[in-house]
Amino acid sequence: MSTASHTSPTYVEVVVPLALPKTLTYKWFDDGSEPVVGARVVVALGRKKWTAIVWESHQRSPEGYVAKEVEAVVDESPIMTVAQRDLFAWMASHYMCTLGEMIGAALPAGMKLESTTQIVVHPDADQVTEAGLSDTALLLLDALHVREAMTLRECADLLDVRHPQRIIKTLIQRGLVLTKEELQEHTQPKPVAWLKVADGVTESALSEALAWAGVRAAAMERLLLTVVEHGELPKIQAQKRSRTDAATVKKWVERGILQLEDREPAQPSAPGAASLPSLSDAQTKAYNDVHSSLVARTPVLLQGVTGSGKTEIYTHLIAEALSAGNQVLFLVPEIALTTQLIARLRRFFGDVVQVYHSRFSSRERTNTWMQVMAPKQGQLIVGARSAVLLPLPKLGLIVVDEEHEPSFKQHDPAPRYHARDVALWLAAKNNVPTVLGSATPAVETQWLVDQGRLNRVSLTERFGGAMLPEIFVADLKKEH
Repeated sequence: MSTASHTSPTYVEVVVPLALPKTLTYKWFDDGSEPVVGARVVVALGRKKWTAIVWESHQRSPEGYVAKEVEAVVDESPIMTVAQRDLFAWMASHYMCTLGEMIGAALPAGMKLESTTQIVVHPDADQVTEAGLSDTALLLLDALHVREAMTLRECADLLDVRHPQRIIKTLIQRGLVLTKEELQEHTQPKPVAWLKVADGVTESALSEALAWAGVRAAAMERLLLTVVEHGELPKIQAQKRSRTDAATVKKWVERGILQLEDREPAQPSAPGAASLPSLSDAQTKAYNDVHSSLVARTPVLLQGVTGSGKTEIYTHLIAEALSAGNQVLFLVPEIALTTQLIARLRRFFGDVVQVYHSRFSSRERTNTWMQVMAPKQGQLIVGARSAVLLPLPKLGLIVVDEEHEPSFKQHDPAPRYHARDVALWLAAKNNVPTVLGSATPAVETQWLVDQGRLNRVSLTERFGGAMLPEIFVADLKKEH
């Protein structure tokens, strides 16, 4: 007597980008296909349809209700790594938020369409070819040219399909349409004034200028040291970091030591393969100490006074990681710093530099997400705090510059995370070498050093042998 074989139905747990307390269970298709964990699907929730992430697949039938079926598959392969999902689960627990809030914060807007999302024609669509588009995609594009905007539901009705997400995804990737949220981000950036050491200024001239300023003008010394430390940076950021003003900048420009130039935001210097900066004796010793700790997988605090050359040490560490085909995550506290680092790092590493921050459009962030998810070579990812949420399958080094800066902490909305602490957890979980850099370490970082969980490497010399500022203690009771 033969018995018919019975295959249990497959279910998936999905995460919708909403503040829901748990994952939601949906029934997978009865077509023999297998769910892809980490990929996007379309599910119905209430009266709306949402893009969700497949978190788990199983054969456990839900108790007390009949699960709805998944509506459609958006991705054929994962858009999230296992390490990334582990990170989000830890962050949801540690920062007391939901997985849905984690997904909502991590994914660019263009990757989480819902039924009420409005689609509009991209302002630059006339510069993009429509060759190779399907008839349905062309029909939708024509309709969008006539109307101001269409919701996903309206797109579905027009095309007489249940799920237009794949068609819209193609148009977004081609740069032909945007979500309305993305359109609000799509503004023409204004030129930014950048400050750098003037062309032709020699190292001896810089040293003489620093020596002169150290005796006569502390503000001018702070500004020049800041520019020397970073190579070049936006004028506003240079003034902020050195606690100076435009008048101080003007003095150095008039003396021919510094120069200003206007650039478009995020415009890098021409990509190239410039030689790595040479290290001084003090920097070489610090580099060797940092390298030894990283080989032993002990995180390092690189503590160096302003102008000591921490960035040069980072550059040599990055070069080694990239040569092994790994990804490097370089976190900086402010968007302006992210912008200036692109120019400096591109000179050494060329087009392997990827940038990720909130001033980029959702389409640009989506493109970066997909590129770092499937790297074809070593990559250097430079970004503000949200970059720590990217998929990084070949992560080989993490650098957190100015780790003490409060802007690494997100306060609202959830998740209210600290990017430095998240980076340390990610590194410990995945055995990734990590360097924190600061002239004035945070109290928490100092505590980790005291506990032996971080190794401290110090840089005490300034560029060109410049003197440290002289400090006077004033008793205000006696002075007044």
